[in-house]
Amino acid sequence: MIIGFSILLFIPLIIMFADEKADLDVKVDANQAQVIARKIADSTESVFYLGEPSKTKLKVYMPNNVQDIYFGNSTLFFLVRTKDQITEIPTVSHINITENISINAGYQYIYIEATENGVLVYNWVKMWGKRSQVAQEFIMLVGVTFILTIIILSFVGDDLLEQREEKEIEAIDDIGFYVQGELVLAAGVRDGYRRDFSIPQQSDMVNYNIVITNNRILNVTGENYAAIFYIPYTEGNIQIGNNTVRKIDGTIYINS
Repeated sequence: MIIGFSILLFIPLIIMFADEKADLDVKVDANQAQVIARKIADSTESVFYLGEPSKTKLKVYMPNNVQDIYFGNSTLFFLVRTKDQITEIPTVSHINITENISINAGYQYIYIEATENGVLVYNWVKMWGKRSQVAQEFIMLVGVTFILTIIILSFVGDDLLEQREEKEIEAIDDIGFYVQGELVLAAGVRDGYRRDFSIPQQSDMVNYNIVITNNRILNVTGENYAAIFYIPYTEGNIQIGNNTVRKIDGTIYINS
């Protein structure tokens, strides 16, 4: 009887604890959404003022209760489900945003790219072709066992290829953003600035070429992926290995 009475006393406490935890989870999700929105808004302004075709990327953790993301009236809205309603979390942005952001919970990359009239904010989406059609026709001739074996090998091969392509894209983007950052930094300081920096022969085991064209475009090219980055006006060219950047009479010089 005493044990039953004790259990009855604990039931309200358990209910109160569950309610408090649910409220806390909602508040954490709302705070995460607000932080992400602020990061996006700040990055859009930086990218837009650098000009076309400048771009950057953010790695964020999208919380569970985000229901929608949209831009209107110079404001980026995150709609987050609270306990009893949908709450709008507004973040003002002075830049016109065209967005296509996934609301799926978890880690994701958000790309921010300057356009003529604003910025494009989106998730990178992989598009794959149907590579297995010929293999499937051959598999049908040799039986169910061979079919299962080929399907398994196909899935493994596609997964390895996807990992390799993602690895190359991330490595190329990291090199480009790193060099872009060095030159943007040099543009914002006084004459007399000098800084030595190095870029590796390989980035995460990925081979690449890097070159500056037309004094304003940084090209980074890998085996299957290439990216361009807008940079301040720069004399000279970059090289894999050691580089020196200087600012003289308002002009940025690299290796020259």
